[in-house]
Amino acid sequence: MNKFKRALLCGALLFLCALKPLVVMAAPMDISKIRPLIASYMEQYKVSGAEVILQVNGENYVYSFGYMNSNKKTPITPQTIFELGSVTKTFIGLLLSEQILSGNLKLNDSLAKYVSDSDSIAIKKITLLELATHTSGLPFGVPGLPYNASQSPEYNAVYTHFLRTWTSEHTPGSGFMYSNIGFSILADALTMSTNLSLSESMQMGIFQPLNMRSSMLTVTKNWSKLYAQDYTSNNTPERTPETGLLGGSWAMKSSGQDMTHYLDVAIGNFKSQPSVVAAMKIAQTGYFKCISNGIELGLGWIITPLDKSTVYETLIHAPAHFNLGAFKPVYKIKSPTYNGSSLIDKIGATDGFRTYIGVIPSMKLGIVILTNKYTDNTGELQNIGRKILFSFMDNAQSGIKPKNL
Repeated sequence: MNKFKRALLCGALLFLCALKPLVVMAAPMDISKIRPLIASYMEQYKVSGAEVILQVNGENYVYSFGYMNSNKKTPITPQTIFELGSVTKTFIGLLLSEQILSGNLKLNDSLAKYVSDSDSIAIKKITLLELATHTSGLPFGVPGLPYNASQSPEYNAVYTHFLRTWTSEHTPGSGFMYSNIGFSILADALTMSTNLSLSESMQMGIFQPLNMRSSMLTVTKNWSKLYAQDYTSNNTPERTPETGLLGGSWAMKSSGQDMTHYLDVAIGNFKSQPSVVAAMKIAQTGYFKCISNGIELGLGWIITPLDKSTVYETLIHAPAHFNLGAFKPVYKIKSPTYNGSSLIDKIGATDGFRTYIGVIPSMKLGIVILTNKYTDNTGELQNIGRKILFSFMDNAQSGIKPKNL
């Protein structure tokens, strides 16, 4: 296991640029590359707290900023639990990959094996691969149903009606269209194939092997003291501790300390669990390519080959707002191959949190950013994560160096 090094940085919420670090353990990495970007983001959007997990050449560094509760002034620590939002999809992709690796499932299996007989013909024709790569044609969400809908009879009725009546406007596999409902259905298919609940599958397939002790789908009472208070864009306290009806798309919660282990696997450094690392590489392989921008679609991951010098500038200036309902034509990659020299990343959000994870496995370089406030500027945290990641490429074992960051 990688040596775990921590630096706890606390400071005044109103003047985050003046944050003064309280060093718990020596932090050999250059914090000057991290602090200005995080402090500026927190100040601009009035973010209460943030956790940054950085891995360079097999070493993990965890930096904590601000407060898990702005009223109580409780500082963020590596044990603070954050909601991961759509970073959850990478966990679902990993569970699917483990089932593929074990031979229990195949990527081209159709949903006909895993859904109700009463579900629509269009749903049944979709494959597991198309669900996991957002190429199923399914919409962003179920009309009339919030992403974090509870298991109430009313919401169950809306969801059931959707599954029975949905028809596709697009041929599955023809285009990328981001879909929370797709990952919810995928999670349901996984639970049906394993006869385990999603929580049990997470425990057995990911949390236990990776020693992720403070990771969960539903925050129980005994973990509540470590659960960061989160805030909406209007600074209203907001919590969604329950898994809910569509939890496979968003419901993961985890701490910075646990995410160091997940980052290890995402980079390929968790040597004590080779089967999990092998499954992660399946999840991080590109299976479809977007015609418009060349990004590749993994199982819950977005993959950008770093094969052109101009790509870095594009990656750190992603649009502030994404049209998640947009249809982007794709083509299926004939011979999918894992490319560890790519940027492989994912953003996430809930009503009160924003998150980012990004790795360049061949360089042994990765980052996770966890924050306890939702912001409308979708691309900003992603851009910051990429800037920090690229700024440490000089420290990584690679001859490729981005310019003018």
